Amino acid sequence: MKIVFIGSGAGGLGAPAFARAAALGFTPVLVTADPAPRTGVRAAGVRVLTCDLDSPATLAGRLRHALGEIAGVTAADRTHAVTAARVAACLGLPGNTPEAVAACADRVLTRRALVAARLPSPAFEPVSPDDDLDARVVAALSRIALPCVVGPALDLTGPALGALSSPGVPGAPGPGTGSGGEPGLALCSTYGEVIAHCRRIVSPAAGTGIPAGTAVIEGRLPGPGFGVDTVGAGGFHRCAGITAGQVTAPPHLVERGHVPAMPLPPDRVRTLTATATRALAAVGLTHGAAHVQMRLAGDHAYVVRIDAHPADGADRADAAAFARECGFDLLDAHLRAVTGLDQLPLPGRPAPSGNPFPGAHPFPAASRARRVRRLGASGAGAGIPAGDAGR
Repeated sequence: MKIVFIGSGAGGLGAPAFARAAALGFTPVLVTADPAPRTGVRAAGVRVLTCDLDSPATLAGRLRHALGEIAGVTAADRTHAVTAARVAACLGLPGNTPEAVAACADRVLTRRALVAARLPSPAFEPVSPDDDLDARVVAALSRIALPCVVGPALDLTGPALGALSSPGVPGAPGPGTGSGGEPGLALCSTYGEVIAHCRRIVSPAAGTGIPAGTAVIEGRLPGPGFGVDTVGAGGFHRCAGITAGQVTAPPHLVERGHVPAMPLPPDRVRTLTATATRALAAVGLTHGAAHVQMRLAGDHAYVVRIDAHPADGADRADAAAFARECGFDLLDAHLRAVTGLDQLPLPGRPAPSGNPFPGAHPFPAASRARRVRRLGASGAGAGIPAGDAGR
């Protein structure tokens, strides 16, 4: 039986995922549109198929013909999460619906789902390429206070990271660099900055290779940031732990990674985990590992973003530290979910109604002395300042 990983294979979940798949008794298969030789991947015993990824239905048929029995399909990186969900659905395999994964990948869809579920959400306003930019920004700023956050509705990777970063010192992050680990987010303090950054998203310069997209203007939410890591199967989610994020100083606010959270009062743990459960239900996620970035403002937890995918790329070290400190391997849990295997035990179980997770726990306090110190990091804030507590 095979586990199919769809993506580039460069970065992403990488070797740890392939090794974990093999340890579970499956043959890992990397499906990519990139024709690079992938010598190292092949040497690790991973089968590589080069395919066009544009049509999930066509890709599903080709995989069925080429591979025979397939136990599960997942993305090798979060950029291909929606494609992987569509292929899994075509093959009738366990996984989240494509609509649920798309709701996580698109900031506007996430915000609308949270509002519909009556969850705390920052004020936001989408700006599309067809809109009158000046009029739309004026209308948005009439109800969203400055400074605010501006970024693309969809995740951008590769060339977009550099192209959306403002010029400056080589190697230094610009205001257009992601403040929640995502390229293209900027903390804007003036009307001119909002207009300029929106224009770079809805009307990118020729030659950048970036398609025109929808920009999102959001209110800024002060307060500490946290990440709730969960694993789900069949619509039932369990909390594996809570982390805090480290970010650089404004205006860049680039997330440098996650560190053990300070010990939290029980009521804060309940607020974070209950909100995470409701947010996952709001977007429709049912399977696999998910990471819910939030900020605590007063008595409310505001959802910044939801990743329907285990930590990858630069966050992979955080996932490894999470496994060591919390004693729970999110990658293993994710692969078990997408293949329908039973999950390993985790203390405590949340109620499907969204009641608090009795088993949720921050990293042990002792681990704080062993956490990685990241250059330029300041404070503990997961994600971006993505909302306005008064809105």
